[in-house]
Amino acid sequence: MARTPKSTAEHLRDGTYNPTRHKDRQDIRLADGAPEKPRGLSPLAGKLWDAVLTGRPAEFQAGCDFAALAGMCRWFSEWHEVMRSAEDETEFKVKYTKLCAASVCWKQFTAAGAKFGLTPADRCKLKAVENMSDVDPLAILEASHN
Repeated sequence: MARTPKSTAEHLRDGTYNPTRHKDRQDIRLADGAPEKPRGLSPLAGKLWDAVLTGRPAEFQAGCDFAALAGMCRWFSEWHEVMRSAEDETEFKVKYTKLCAASVCWKQFTAAGAKFGLTPADRCKLKAVENMSDVDPLAILEASHN
């Protein structure tokens, strides 16, 4: 599996910036402020949306991140609903089918959640692209050589 490419800010920080190779890059800028919660989220999905964004909107990027976040919240809500309906089921085949559906929902939720730091291990892997307008390349280079 290929490594995730470094942002320009990371190349500058690490001293691996090459003007010939990196000069035309246009890193995605961070979004300003928290996004508006999408319509149609269930109450549970809305609570998860709020919990994920509490104190962290600056880590998110353009609207594509918010679409992924909404999807993650919807998968969590769907998993919760399917699990609740499976708990009340007495017929084995029907319960098994519902638990299989819940397993798919959980897998989708955790896959999306990993991108947002769902678990402590996932949070260790998170890297936000810095807002390039706030980056002082000289300060980064000086800090990396001290």
